[in-house]
Amino acid sequence: MRTPARPVAGAAGRRSPVLPYPRLAAAWNWRLLLVDVVLYLVVTILAGLALVTVPVVLALLLAALLHRPARFLRRWLPSSLAALGVPTSSVKANGLTR
Repeated sequence: MRTPARPVAGAAGRRSPVLPYPRLAAAWNWRLLLVDVVLYLVVTILAGLALVTVPVVLALLLAALLHRPARFLRRWLPSSLAALGVPTSSVKANGLTR
């Protein structure tokens, strides 16, 4: 058989007027609020990173795909013309296939 819960002694040895269950609920409440704040900050930071990472990943993919044709054109053209020629020729080739 369990004994009834006694009020917790407060400062200066006085008994607290707050019952144990509301005290327990308050203790859990501030912890859950802290977890909510941390989760909000993490989601906010990750959402901000998506605005940066998606264009960077797409640019790296495009650079990797166009590297070989640019290297091929550099045999006969200067680097600047080869860099301009690859996107131009790929747009033209894409237009011819449709």
